[in-house]
Amino acid sequence: MATFTTIESGRLCNLLKGADPSGLMQVCVLDDSTLLLGRDLFNPTIKIDLSKERALPYKEDGSISKRPSPVAQASEARSTSSRITGLYSIEVEGKNATCHSQKELLSSGLRMIEELRPGTLEKLSSAKKRTKRIVSRNRYELFDNAHLCDKYSEQLMDGWWIGTNNSKLEAIAWLDMAAKYGGVKMRTSLE
Repeated sequence: MATFTTIESGRLCNLLKGADPSGLMQVCVLDDSTLLLGRDLFNPTIKIDLSKERALPYKEDGSISKRPSPVAQASEARSTSSRITGLYSIEVEGKNATCHSQKELLSSGLRMIEELRPGTLEKLSSAKKRTKRIVSRNRYELFDNAHLCDKYSEQLMDGWWIGTNNSKLEAIAWLDMAAKYGGVKMRTSLE
């Protein structure tokens, strides 16, 4: 028989707000009575025990770590960019990165894959979906419409340009394609 823990919504909201006053952390359900919170989904820093209605600092091994001082927490909150659209994580072959936008996640993921498997961007540059491709050595080959090339492209790395107006589904598809071409294991918080 399945077991689960219930909690009043107001109490849960208070626990979440107390654990993450900035409201910028991601929440993961670990089991039927435990939530994990963290800015990086692959490295949570807070554990909420729903059965005890308590939030505690969390280490990956399950032990409790020392809570950072309020000064350190305030400093960390101030250091975040005002242009954050969310927090996104990517892991490529065990290497992790946390990004503040889907665009940054896509760019970081492509750079990580190219670093591990040089030549992946070259393969990816030949892939074109309807009216655009994700990477190119020439920014004016990214889109069929030239005005889009000026507006929605930026340099990815030396010698490479990336199209920047991608939906969440397109970003996932491009990253999946790059991982396939590079032969690497990858996971993101977008999925």
